[in-house]
Amino acid sequence: MVKGHLKHVLFTAALVCLFSLAVNCSGENNPSFDLGSKWAGADLAKWQIGFKPVPARVDNGSLIIDYPEDDGYLISPPLFLNSNVYSHLLIKMRTSRSFQKARVFWIGPYNKNFERQFSLPIAIGGNWGYHTYVIDMSSHGGWSGIIGRLMISPVNGGGRVEIQSIEFTQYSPLLKLRAQLQEFFALEANPIPPNLGMVFVIVGPIFAGRPIDLYVYRSAVYLFFGLFLFLLGRAVYLPARIKMMQDLKLQLRRIFLFAAFGVVVFVLACWLLIEVQYSFNDLKMLVADYQAMWGKTIDEKRDVITGGDFYDFLEFCDKTLPRGAGVDFAFSDNLYYAFPEWLPIKARYYLFPRVNDSASPYKLVFGPGAEAKLNITKRYQLIAKFKDGEIILKEVE
Repeated sequence: MVKGHLKHVLFTAALVCLFSLAVNCSGENNPSFDLGSKWAGADLAKWQIGFKPVPARVDNGSLIIDYPEDDGYLISPPLFLNSNVYSHLLIKMRTSRSFQKARVFWIGPYNKNFERQFSLPIAIGGNWGYHTYVIDMSSHGGWSGIIGRLMISPVNGGGRVEIQSIEFTQYSPLLKLRAQLQEFFALEANPIPPNLGMVFVIVGPIFAGRPIDLYVYRSAVYLFFGLFLFLLGRAVYLPARIKMMQDLKLQLRRIFLFAAFGVVVFVLACWLLIEVQYSFNDLKMLVADYQAMWGKTIDEKRDVITGGDFYDFLEFCDKTLPRGAGVDFAFSDNLYYAFPEWLPIKARYYLFPRVNDSASPYKLVFGPGAEAKLNITKRYQLIAKFKDGEIILKEVE
């Protein structure tokens, strides 16, 4: 009788659990926080597109933005989002730049300034097609409390961005695995165009926010001790194999060598798998190079790999200045596509046989804030202007 009642109780409890699971997994009770899928009217007006107003339009349900070179941000309206409830961000978009590192930033409800320490990277795909990027926000220790606003930097150095949807979802093991696999197979490399003077460098794969090498070497250590203890225990519990003390020493040596051999094989196998991933990324870079460079003249190729209009400015200077005249440089430190130390190196290379001479009266001024590097005790005359902030000056007595 008791057993019969117990069966009914367990059956009823199972039905309740199944019903609760079905309710919690349904679309109505497992909501997503739809941040941007209706890009129209008042919804779009709530977003700040660029620090300086950047024109945007909606076409076929996608928000289309043509960012200038110095501005590539999209700032959400106030969210007041509970980070304990929503742990994954899904962005469906495409960009005109390949293999870039986009970023997503967040701030609290009472903060005003976005900081890089509270951000996560997004590895952009390598073709002009829509991708759904899954970002595990909970993987960052700063994702806590109430989230005030979100800022997405989808493209570096200008370009077109088309965003279909932005939404937060609750935790799901499958989503977490999807984000980690997307992170592992993503290609992180210098984009087209790359930084000045940089060669293409493919960064090693990442999994759950950490380099894959870390997992390999940690696993190798655990494997070594695991094999050693297993083989040692097997030897101890099989005393027939150990007849004398010297046999024990020999057996320990064999156990150590066998465990070490197993670890070496494991590490080599992991390296081989990582090399396959590297080779796949090399192929993707080769395809990107082919698409970016095929059919272009040598000057057009130099313009692509140099970034911005720096190469065009140098050509303009070379044609404008007297033949054989030396030059001095005053280049900006605030160019998004170049480290400051690379600019003079590129300039000397492309202006050869002109000499870079600090005593030369001709000053090549390029980029925002570059004029501040000039000697304020000297007087300068404008010789030629390529664009605003890109000029040739001559020192006068």
